[in-house]
Amino acid sequence: MDREWGGGWCNHISDCRARSSSRLGSSHLMASQTTFSGILDSDCTSNPDFCNWHKVFIYYCDGFSFMSDIEHSHAMNLTFRGARIFNVMMDEMLAKGMRNAQNAILTGTSAGGLATILHCDKFRKLFSDEIRVKCISDSGFFIRGKGHHGYKNREKFFGDVIKTHKLGKSLPPKCTSKRKSSLCFFPEYLVEDIQTPLFVLESAFDRFQLTSLVLEGVTNCTNNLKSCTSTELGIMRDDEASSCRLVF
Repeated sequence: MDREWGGGWCNHISDCRARSSSRLGSSHLMASQTTFSGILDSDCTSNPDFCNWHKVFIYYCDGFSFMSDIEHSHAMNLTFRGARIFNVMMDEMLAKGMRNAQNAILTGTSAGGLATILHCDKFRKLFSDEIRVKCISDSGFFIRGKGHHGYKNREKFFGDVIKTHKLGKSLPPKCTSKRKSSLCFFPEYLVEDIQTPLFVLESAFDRFQLTSLVLEGVTNCTNNLKSCTSTELGIMRDDEASSCRLVF
């Protein structure tokens, strides 16, 4: 079982430069070890189905969900080669025994959840047909949500990320052949072409989605639902129900 973590994306060189001096861009600043939880938890009481699986945690560091692959460095001495990191990690895990697995799951949270969607079919191809392979995207279904609050800003943001990381040729061609590339980082336009079994887990009260789609700037409420007014809770319930119908 492979797990990719979250951490958003950098949409301009200056932003990526700032990340390079943090745990989101430098292996020197990452924790030496992580705590497995949820589906990766080794406690068989709370996680009876997956507690005894082999687990691999992949730290997120490229700023674009392990999709970038630029040959040259930028002027600010930055390299965007997340796709190569993903490939090398998969090669290493296969060599260490992953190729002998009978069941394999690729999962991730937030930006890692989106990486899971983008890499799901690619992960499936690493194994023979008789191996059961599935993907789980946890809180990674970032929607464009046309007509919903801020959708043009979301599209521009991902468009800037795609431009910065030069991802025109890296995004799924089944998507880019039907629509502009700035839309091909939104799961609502990707899942229709994924062939591998994919489970999408998304809370109706996901803080990021609420802040960007429904209650922009209302941090007190989105950080703690107990501090929300009855009006804000009503807006969330109504809008999230509409979003779920739109997404799924």
